[in-house]
Amino acid sequence: MSPVSVADPYRHLFEPPVAPRQPGWLERLTGAGPMRAERDALRRQVTELRERVRQLEGISQTDELTGLANRRGFEEFLRRSLASAARHADGGVLAYLDLDYFKQVNDTHGHQAGDTVLKAVATILKRDTRDSDFVARLHGDEFAILLVRAGTKGGFARLRLIDHCLNNSTVSFGGLEIPLRASMGAVAFGPDSNAQQLLRDADAAMYETKSRPRRRLEAPLSAAA
Repeated sequence: MSPVSVADPYRHLFEPPVAPRQPGWLERLTGAGPMRAERDALRRQVTELRERVRQLEGISQTDELTGLANRRGFEEFLRRSLASAARHADGGVLAYLDLDYFKQVNDTHGHQAGDTVLKAVATILKRDTRDSDFVARLHGDEFAILLVRAGTKGGFARLRLIDHCLNNSTVSFGGLEIPLRASMGAVAFGPDSNAQQLLRDADAAMYETKSRPRRRLEAPLSAAA
């Protein structure tokens, strides 16, 4: 007859307690337990910091009054656009725009009226350009329009429409209708264009327009053909 095994009810009193299992080196390496929680917390902090940096960069490149890009944002976009033009052998048109008699608006009606005019100009420029184009307020009453991947003829035709619209618009302020007046100069760019020279040429073209009696944008002969 086989012996019967009977459990000893007092055995636990004489055996040492079993220590809780400690995580092994592999678990520690892969981040199990507390280390995983710490790693996840660090990842969240890094993500939040990156988002904050992105927001600050956006603020630093945006004009607070109009919501357009500022000079810093414009120069960065111009740099990338010229690099793209060099890679893809295409081009576009850069326009400089300066408001006429803007100082008189500020002096006569106050700076709040001037701010209203600037915001109206920004609205027109954004409305009459493509999503792929770029509009910026460079300084004071100076604006820039960058038409990317646009032919010279088509680009100047679009800019002349914008020029006509601006100079035939008025801005309502305090029961008054303030007429908009602006001078625009533009130059075409291509794969070999240099940013600094392009900026100088656009600025010179704008002042040439200002010197004309009618102050209207004129297309170059190559674009008019």
